[in-house]
Amino acid sequence: MNVVCFLLAFSVVIFSVNCVFVDIEFLKDFFTDRNAILTINNCWSDERNALFLREMAAAQLTQVAIYKTATDVDLLKAWSHRHYLILDFRACPTSEALLHQLNRSNLFVYPLRYLFLVSSGDFGAFSEALSSCQLLPNVEAFSATFTEESVALQQAYKVGKINELTWESYGNWSSGGGLFEYYATVPTPQRRADLQGAHLDVVIVIYENDTWNHLTDYRDPGVDTFTKQDFLSMRSVFEHLHVNYTLKGVDSYGYYDAETGEFSGLVHEIQRGKADVSGVSIYFTEDRYAAVDLIKMGNPLAIRFIVKKPSTSYIKNIFVITFNTSVWIASMVVMIIAAVVVKMILNWEAKHKEKVKQNKYTVSDVTLIALEAVCQQGTTTEPQSLSGRILALILFGAFMFIYVSYSANIVVLLQSTTKINNIQELVDSRIEAGGCATHYMKNYFEVCGASPAGSGVILRFQSVKKGPLQRLYRKKIYPDQYFPLEVGMRKLQEGNFAFHVLLQGAYEYILKNFTNYEICGLQELPGYIEENRGYVAVPKHSPYKDLFKVAILKVDEYGLQRRTNLRIIMTPKCFSQSATFKSVGIYDCEKVFWLWIFGTVLALVIFLVEIFVDRVVVKEIAARNIRRFVGPLGLSNVAFLKAFFKGKNVAFTINTCCDSVASCSCENSHSTFSKSVFTTATTPTD
Repeated sequence: MNVVCFLLAFSVVIFSVNCVFVDIEFLKDFFTDRNAILTINNCWSDERNALFLREMAAAQLTQVAIYKTATDVDLLKAWSHRHYLILDFRACPTSEALLHQLNRSNLFVYPLRYLFLVSSGDFGAFSEALSSCQLLPNVEAFSATFTEESVALQQAYKVGKINELTWESYGNWSSGGGLFEYYATVPTPQRRADLQGAHLDVVIVIYENDTWNHLTDYRDPGVDTFTKQDFLSMRSVFEHLHVNYTLKGVDSYGYYDAETGEFSGLVHEIQRGKADVSGVSIYFTEDRYAAVDLIKMGNPLAIRFIVKKPSTSYIKNIFVITFNTSVWIASMVVMIIAAVVVKMILNWEAKHKEKVKQNKYTVSDVTLIALEAVCQQGTTTEPQSLSGRILALILFGAFMFIYVSYSANIVVLLQSTTKINNIQELVDSRIEAGGCATHYMKNYFEVCGASPAGSGVILRFQSVKKGPLQRLYRKKIYPDQYFPLEVGMRKLQEGNFAFHVLLQGAYEYILKNFTNYEICGLQELPGYIEENRGYVAVPKHSPYKDLFKVAILKVDEYGLQRRTNLRIIMTPKCFSQSATFKSVGIYDCEKVFWLWIFGTVLALVIFLVEIFVDRVVVKEIAARNIRRFVGPLGLSNVAFLKAFFKGKNVAFTINTCCDSVASCSCENSHSTFSKSVFTTATTPTD
């Protein structure tokens, strides 16, 4: 009897050990090389859980825990993609309750992963319970169905919320053969790329109602350009995924309102779950990224400054840049040396030659002669000596070549244009600037610029743009330099205007209205939006995010996006750089006019000073001299001189023996002396 009892007890123990061994061996093989963190919910005994933990630790799987039923399921939202929640449905009611709790909390989303342990006899009831859960395509939920010696691995998901549950055979395990996975190296988005006609709501941005009729026929690419450019690619994505969709139009890409705390337009529809995906791309901003998930597309959405290369004379002083610094210095040195030598020769001729025009040449005289040689205007001063004539010939000949070179360079520069190298040069130049009058454009100006002092305007993300772009906004764009596309492009065509505009719309206008010469003179500068790629918006934790990401990459790789871009974005090409002679404007000669005005004003001022000196200072000196010699001469002599020289308009010199009123005698003088008393052109007064 004791032997029978012992054998019976031994068989029970062996059966229990074998049962536990199957579970542990499967879990050990399944999680090998997955670098996973495990949490298991089961209804096992404490001894069995302890054995499970010891065996997993022996297999180097140390991050294993037992799930406590009192745990708040919302804590699972903080789990990473390494976490696996294992639910044992083999005679374990707590796992069934936890399954429904997870579904109510919408926790069947990426990155959470699940492994369900089910017996083959209970698979039907388990499948029915699982069909009520929202296991959408991004969920990785493994179902391990246990038989006596093997385990069948499957994955369950739904292509849409209202669709039936789809079972995907993933692999199997046996105690003798181990684990075999069919899709160990195939990512989930590639396996589930066929959404079997699932219905999605798609939101797009429409400004013109007629765009609904031309979403796919490439007409009017300058109208709702972003929408027409992106929707064709997104339609290819939808076809690749085999989905049906309903379009919804909004009139805004979505901007945050600080007063209401909500977004508008497209972002609002995505954030609130009213749409599954956007059919157009939007720009990346910090506030949008906090509200929705963004998937980068391969389409260029460039918004930049377009400017017609300005005339060189409009940007620089062409009368100075004609020669470089070395040539200017050399010319000045030659002119100074020549002027000094000319002064020496002319003064020598004045002393030793008879036929000379003046007795002495001053610095002013030789400076005028040198300038006459520089300007090739000739001179009235004719040197008498051979050396002087040779010097004059060399001086005028040398400056003739300099004058010709200078004039030729001026002509070339008047017809040339200058490239604006950066935004700072645009800020410093006289070129005006403006932006295209669309609401999203103004929003980016206000976001990226800074609020001008005293404006009372509160702008967001003022640190996004610093430096030249911010100064450009304050100086030339704020507050009302926004123009419709046609108006801004006409101003651009006229010249000296930088237009911040979407390139696609600008290109269309340029191709229709600009000549080849005007196209060759255009250039682009960085704008306020650095990112020139758009992002497709999906709700946070969207079950279709990875599917869209892979499909968008495939559309780009297959060249479908490029095909659309080539038909929507037709870049103007410069076919010939042949010059067109243009008329010279006032601003080209502005420096010359200022020089003429300055010289005229200076000459007028000096002329007035000379008049003042002649009328006031000279008369004062004459009156002082009269008073000085009235005493020595006597009033009768003065009266006689006045009567004698009246109306004769002559200058005279009085020879007297009186040096002053105090001493008027010639007795002790060895000789008389002549002294200029006064010079007058009219009758002296008393």
